[in-house]
Amino acid sequence: MKKNKDIGLILKEIFPSAEMAAYLERCPFGDDGSFRERQGGFDDAPPEKLPLFRHQIADAVAGALIPLERKRELFLLLAEGEKDGYFSALADAASRTVQEMEPKPGEFFYLIACSYEEDIGRIKEEAVGAFLTWEHIFEAIQEYLGEDADEEDRLNWYFSVEKWMPDGGGRLKCDYGYTVVDYKVCYCCCEDFPVYERLDFGGYVDPNLPVPFHAGDIVTFDCRPFGPVSHGVILEVGDNRDCCCLQALYRERDGAWNIGAVKHGHVFPGHYSDKLSPLYRLASFHGQLPEEERLLESVSRYVNGDEKRGAALWNHIFETTDRRRCESVTEGQIMSYIEGNAGGEGGRKL
Repeated sequence: MKKNKDIGLILKEIFPSAEMAAYLERCPFGDDGSFRERQGGFDDAPPEKLPLFRHQIADAVAGALIPLERKRELFLLLAEGEKDGYFSALADAASRTVQEMEPKPGEFFYLIACSYEEDIGRIKEEAVGAFLTWEHIFEAIQEYLGEDADEEDRLNWYFSVEKWMPDGGGRLKCDYGYTVVDYKVCYCCCEDFPVYERLDFGGYVDPNLPVPFHAGDIVTFDCRPFGPVSHGVILEVGDNRDCCCLQALYRERDGAWNIGAVKHGHVFPGHYSDKLSPLYRLASFHGQLPEEERLLESVSRYVNGDEKRGAALWNHIFETTDRRRCESVTEGQIMSYIEGNAGGEGGRKL
């Protein structure tokens, strides 16, 4: 079994958020059954000492915005000393995604440039062309982005690479799709893979991990290049275990407000392609919010760490949208609720 120190190094590599990496490093680590075998099980663990299971680490590595080859190496590190071959099997699966990058006779690649366009609130795609080698693919990407593109510019773009091959009946088929970000091949989706491998490496797994944040915290959501950078305020953390327990208030593109599950990426205005979990870069926000997001400050002061207040506000928004058969609420509706309930315990006077 890997020591927490070893897990910590891996977490720091795959999580750009220092808060997330440091918090998860403190969680006791074990295989999926070891904690349940202990007297009391993990259900008695306080939120700050929740266990980190190996399937959670596997999801986090597979979904990280790092090269496929590096994912293979990390799985091999995790496999050292294991008895059942769990991480070894994942390392083999990662190896397969890398091996399939080499085209066989008759196969070719088709490159598509993708970017999140804030003015339309969705991903825009543009065909670049067909290629026979990865060397030519990366040359085409560099030419497309321009030699003067800095790192920030590059993180506004990603590239989809389809691998086409003869189907044996005179037609072509596309069974493999790769995602390139900042000149790194980070994801592979293949219809031939077993379902668990496809989910692990296709870039659309939602890792269910505990978080160090609390009700009332203003946080930054950053899933570039698959979505915009935005902010939200945490309303509920719940038991910090369930995939939907982490709920936040965020602003829609039209200026209205909505609630959504952070771990599922349901906190972005417009269309989000769900390639990268918000947890990887999830971080506390300290500073001045854009004018259009200033409502978050009022909500943060109102909730002020009180989970019950956050949950009650969540329920109010949910019931309001359900009753009115709409998907969002206005700033005025939220402020009216806050002003009518600001006198209770837990919040600060606005």
